[in-house]
Amino acid sequence: KATVSVLYWMLAAHTIPKYLGQVLGDGVTAAMLLQLDGSILGVKTLDDNTDEQQFSVAIEASSLWQNYNVIPTALNAKLKPKEDKQHTLRCCLVQCDGRQLCLIGINRLLLCLVADDTVGVGMLRTKANILANHFKKPLDTLFDQLGQDIDITE
Repeated sequence: KATVSVLYWMLAAHTIPKYLGQVLGDGVTAAMLLQLDGSILGVKTLDDNTDEQQFSVAIEASSLWQNYNVIPTALNAKLKPKEDKQHTLRCCLVQCDGRQLCLIGINRLLLCLVADDTVGVGMLRTKANILANHFKKPLDTLFDQLGQDIDITE
């Protein structure tokens, strides 16, 4: 089962940028799907961002998410999964250097949207939620089949 799921993930990975691109425009300039360590699984941008710029945003996003999601990590050992959901960070919005980041956790991955500072926070979060909901069910299924300790980039 796990082998089939990994194969499915590898085959479907080329479609990730296509789905990420659906939220671009109207001030949203980039969308990324990341592992919590900042590893980029998929990225789509409107402009010609260099790999270095994408990597920089990914590391910022990962660091922000991990720093603000400390409480659930500490509580995980004590709380059952259903109880832990009320303590889990669902969304993080950050404004800095003329841009905004919207971060949403999806299972053990992170969705990051990058927008200029003219985009309304509500619109940015709505776009991120729509995209996150699109990825949630397939990723939940994949992680359930593979188990909890698998690194999907291997």
